[in-house]
Amino acid sequence: MKARSKRDPLDPRRDPARWEGMVRSIMVAAGPELVRLRTARGTQPLLMLTHWFRPVLAAASVVLALAIATLARRSEPAVESWGVAEVLAPEPVAAWLLVGVIPTAEEIVISMEAGGQ
Repeated sequence: MKARSKRDPLDPRRDPARWEGMVRSIMVAAGPELVRLRTARGTQPLLMLTHWFRPVLAAASVVLALAIATLARRSEPAVESWGVAEVLAPEPVAAWLLVGVIPTAEEIVISMEAGGQ
């Protein structure tokens, strides 16, 4: 990699007057924000966070309102879906699994034998 010469087009020392003019214009443009930041340092951190959270809370409330409106307009009943229990297990076992009943060993054997016929 070759080293840059002192007269590289990106070198600010090439034209000091132009460079100082650019720095001055940036500082003038940023002046009001720098003053605001200096005065904001004395405020409490919680107040600064509330200013940041206000737009986020507003956006969240809009999303919530849209979600509620969408769910309220939904008139069709929920579609019943088939789970693994209904597909792989015999009907009594699937019912036990869905309800959460713990069958006895004898009930499991009887239902498995009945499901194989």
